[in-house]
Amino acid sequence: MTRNKLLIQAVAELIIEKPDNTDQTLQGLKKILARGGRTRFSAVAEKVVEVVAERLGINQYRVTSAQPLRDTEKERILEIIDDAKSDVSYFSNPRLLGGATIKTKDKVLDLSIKNKIEKIKSAITGS
Repeated sequence: MTRNKLLIQAVAELIIEKPDNTDQTLQGLKKILARGGRTRFSAVAEKVVEVVAERLGINQYRVTSAQPLRDTEKERILEIIDDAKSDVSYFSNPRLLGGATIKTKDKVLDLSIKNKIEKIKSAITGS
C-alpha cells in the first residue's frame, strides 16, 4: 500500500473512530495535500469518503445520466437499487446521449444510448 493510501486510510479511521479529534484529522489531510498539491484535494476527499462509507457498511452508487434526472426518476432508481444502506450520487454527462450508467465499487450497469450504439457498431464491423 502506498504512503498516500496509508494516510487516507488513517484519516478515514480517525473520522470514524474519533470524530471529535479534528486536529489529528486535519494534520493528516495537510500531509496528503502537501504530497499531492491542492489540485488533488477533491480526489483525496472522494477517496476518504469512499473509505469511511466502506467502513460504515454504506454502499456507494454513482448514477450518471445524459441529462439531470427529475425527482421521480431518482426515486425510481432508488427503488431499483433497493439498498437501505446506500449513498447515491447523481451526475450528468451529455456524451451518454440518453439513458444512464449506475456504478458501484466493483460493478457497472451501462444502460446508455452511447453504449448501445457502440455494441451495434461492434456487431456490424465485427470488432
